[in-house]
Amino acid sequence: MAVTVDMVAIELGRPTPASNSLDAAQWATWISRAERAIRSRADRLGVAFESLDVDVVDDVILYAVVRRATRPIDGAESVTESVTVDAGTVNDTRRYPAGGQGDLFFLDTWWALLGLMPRAGRARSIRLGVPGWRTPRQGM
Repeated sequence: MAVTVDMVAIELGRPTPASNSLDAAQWATWISRAERAIRSRADRLGVAFESLDVDVVDDVILYAVVRRATRPIDGAESVTESVTVDAGTVNDTRRYPAGGQGDLFFLDTWWALLGLMPRAGRARSIRLGVPGWRTPRQGM
């Protein structure tokens, strides 16, 4: 199964955009970009993309695309919308954490679902010297 524009629309609770619309084109691009990001990370970690659970891959792609579709494009950290009815006005301000608004962003929990979180201790080991302490030489 692969993520489609229809699936994104359902997650967002919106009608499916026309196939020649800007929304449909953006969502399709983000779907492809999300898959490439997952493939790239799998390659870097030495995991065959084909070995990943297809349903989980689709879920993570959908999460990333929906997250991107609901974030402001310009990188703003907050968006305020005003609704005026009769004599009253209601302001709704949504705040977004800095970073990740302008492109796809994957949460660590999503990488963990895919099994693509680097394991603890997998980082390069560095040998640090301790002042006044010598490593014993072999044969001495």
